[in-house]
Order: sequence, then C-alpha cells, then structure tokens
Amino acid sequence: MKRTNILCIMLLLAAGSYAITQRGVVKSISRPNKAGEALGGAVIRVRGSHNAVESQADGTFSLLLPNKQNGDAIVLNSVLLAGYELADKELTGRQTACSESVQMEILMVNKEELQREKDAIADKARRNVEIYYEKRVAEIEAQASAGKIQQAEYQQQINALEAKYEQFEPLLELMADQYARTDVSKLSPTDIAINTAIENGNLDEAERLIHSKGDFAQREKDIAMQDARNADVRAQVEAMQRKLEEAEEATRQQRNALATDYYRLYSIHLSRFNNDSAAHYLYCRAELDSTNAVYQTEAGQFAKNITADYNKALALFARGLRHVQAGSVQAAVITAETGHTYYEMSRQMDERGYITLNADNMDAAEKWLKESLKMRETRAAEHAEELAEVQNNMSLLYQTKGDYKNALTYQQKALKNLIQHYGEQHARVAIARNNTGLIYLAQRKLKQARTEFVKAVETGEKAGAQQKDLASYYNNLATVYYHEENLEQAEAYFKKAYDVYVQVLGENHPLTRNASVNLQVVQETKDNKQ
Repeated sequence: MKRTNILCIMLLLAAGSYAITQRGVVKSISRPNKAGEALGGAVIRVRGSHNAVESQADGTFSLLLPNKQNGDAIVLNSVLLAGYELADKELTGRQTACSESVQMEILMVNKEELQREKDAIADKARRNVEIYYEKRVAEIEAQASAGKIQQAEYQQQINALEAKYEQFEPLLELMADQYARTDVSKLSPTDIAINTAIENGNLDEAERLIHSKGDFAQREKDIAMQDARNADVRAQVEAMQRKLEEAEEATRQQRNALATDYYRLYSIHLSRFNNDSAAHYLYCRAELDSTNAVYQTEAGQFAKNITADYNKALALFARGLRHVQAGSVQAAVITAETGHTYYEMSRQMDERGYITLNADNMDAAEKWLKESLKMRETRAAEHAEELAEVQNNMSLLYQTKGDYKNALTYQQKALKNLIQHYGEQHARVAIARNNTGLIYLAQRKLKQARTEFVKAVETGEKAGAQQKDLASYYNNLATVYYHEENLEQAEAYFKKAYDVYVQVLGENHPLTRNASVNLQVVQETKDNKQ
C-alpha cells in the first residue's frame, strides 16, 4: 500500500559563524650585548578559548579567533615556555585589538639571564648609593665638627639620610627589573647608550647623554607646538568627516530608494508567477548593498526555496553572515539557512526519481545547524519558537540519515518548546505532533505513532490548521490503522484525507490520487478478508 508521509518542514531562518586568524611571533628581548631570538615551543592561549597554539621553530604562530572581526578585543590568558617569562608582565589580562594584517609580537625573557642582569644592575646602583651615602655622612660630620650645625640638627640629618637609604632598596629592585626587561631593538642609539650607562652605574654619563638630546624647556615647547598642529589637523579631519558623512547619507538614501524599487518589481513579478524576473530583481537588491544582511538572507532564501540554486544561496548567506555579529538573531537565521541549504543539496533527485544523499553536504548541514542551535539556545527564553524550527530541521536531518534516536530527541525538544511558547492548541504544535508520529511510524512503533497522529488531528482541528495539513494528519493516522489491521478506521481517515484533498487541491493533484489509491487498497483488503 502506498503511504503519503508528509513532513511539514518548518522554514529555517538561519546562519553560520565567522572567524579571523591572528598571526604573531614569539621572541626573546634584545639587549645591548645580545640580539633577540625567535622562540619555538611557546604555548599561547586566548581567554574564552579551550584551544592553545604553539609557536613554530621560527617563533611564528596563528590564532584562529571564532566570532571575531578586525579591531575586536582579545585577551591573552597565558603564554608559557619552559625557562622563560613574559617581558611585559601585564600582557596577560590586558585587552588587545586583533587584526589579520598586523602581526602580534610577544616578547619573553630568559629567567636566569633576567635574574643575572637584575642582580648586576642592582649591585652597581647600590654601590653608587653607598658612595653617595658615605659622602653625605662625611659632609654632615664635617659640618658638625666645624660647629656649623648643632648635635640635634646633626642627628636629624643623619636620620633623614638613613631613612632615604632604607627607602631606596625596594625602589632599586623595581628599577633593576624594569631596565633588565627593556627590549632595546626599537630604541635609538642614544637611548641605548643612556640605558647602558644607567645599568652600569655610570650616572654622570647617563645624565650627560640625556641633556645632549636638547634643552628640556625647548623640548616641551616643541611638544606643545606639535599638539597645536595636531589639533588643527584634527579639526580639518573632523570637518572633512562631516562632509563625508553628509555625502554618504545622500548616497544611502539613493541606494535605499533603488533597493525599494527593486523589491517592488520583485513583488510584481512574483505575483505574476514570473520567478526568473522576481529572482533577478531580488538579486539586484542584494548586489546593490552587499553589506545588508537582510537583503542577502532574503535573496538566499529565494534561491534555496524557489529556484533551488543552492550554490547561489550559500554564497548569499556567506556574504550576509560577514556583516552580522555572531550570536545575534540574524546570525542564527543565516546559520540555519546555510545548514538547511546543505541538507537540500544532499537530497538531489536523480533521473529515476530516487533520492541520493551526498555525505559531504549532510555533514556540512549538521555542522551549520548545530552552530545555529548553539546561538539560538542562548536566547531560548524569548525565541523558543525559532529554536524549535532548528530542532525540527535537525530531526529531519537525522531521519534522512536513518538515525531515528537523535531524530526523535530533537523532534521532542521542538515539540516541548512549541508547547511552552504557544500552548497545546496551536497549528504549529500539530505539525510537531505529526512529525513525531512519522518518526515512530518509520520505526514501526505503531502505538506511539497512533498516539501522536491522534493528537495532531485533534490539535489541528481545534486550532484551525490549514486543510492540506489536516489531510496529511488524516492520511498518516489512516496508515497506522491499516498496519494495525483496523480497516474500518483506516478507511474512514483515508476517506477524510481524500475529501479534503479534492476540496483543496482538486481531483487531479498527486496527493488526491494517492489518497484515492489508498482507499482502494483498504477496500480490496476488506473484500479479501470477507
């Protein structure tokens, strides 16, 4: 007996995710007596990601950043390499703008070398302080011996000097650490010489070199003058920016007007069933503003659902996705559409009329639908019906694969969400009941299938479901009754399906003819039993 198992596929509004690749290099800092070197084997981890990458032998690495665009902030969670630590101790935990074009540079310092340099710098600085301390003590004692200061003042000056000496020690450690971590590769020769002099304790030489760079007052004046010039340039840029914004607004209005006319022509030709012209104008609108995700989505849906141009649909969805924020409702829409497009591509009809499945497309469909599910689940409370749409399509995907366990799991989730959103008596709940029954029927679990089809019929009739959908429920319930050998009920419901199909679709429609054949089979079976 022929059966009409009509799966009412809820329209997927759907999408995918995007990512950029942040490239970078890990190397040691450059010191006056040693150039920096590439460091391989460093493990870099970004906050919010469970995946870590390792730098290559030349120090390079690549971070795949899902759902990130150029300029978005990322935070390094850790950079680990045996025997090394970050030169910039605050690098982890600090926001950094990611970029596909600008390489990230991570500088590290050998721990043993760092400690040796810190100790050397601190020792030299400490000797300078001790020399200064002893000199000042001698000066104070000389003043006291000459009677220029009284004992009380002498003691006060000595105490103050000792306090400064004690305060210097912790500051000394900080200073030594900062100079030992300094990467000199980007310093001028004069600045390298200044740092080297300070690190070696040649403070007079360091001071002389600093003053050789110019008069401080004049340098401040130069900065003030540059600030003024920058302010003038900024004002000019802002004025030009306003003009640009005005020009862009005028262009935007013109583009919107043309886009509206394209959509009007699309509507006119669609009403005339001229799909080729309708598609042309919808695609023109999408090309007119390729950054408008709504235009790309609507054109992609037309390509998928009406013209079955799946490659065109995928290209439009991909372009729309580039211009929406991952995790947004619109992104979830495009992701689900992408997944369902791959699903449709996997179910191509060959010349004999049998369905052939393309495994690659089925895998892609599953990947994109799961991505859409992930995004929609974050908004399940306010968008339960949209989440149910994707769950329904996941169920359809697994049915096609013959994985009825997962198919039933997702269909039951969809049913639960629809009931929570609409209540028991709603046409979309009836559709979900019918789809659940079809899964049970495919497994020959007739009792469970009958229960769901009965509920689909009752809910559909009370909720005012479309007549064509009701006929499907009647047909599927009749199929179960036939397999249970309840021929009276099978005949009654096949007759109800037939009557609705005749009324809605006419006598020559394939569904009507199929219902007529089913009725004849039941009647012949009854005659044979008599």
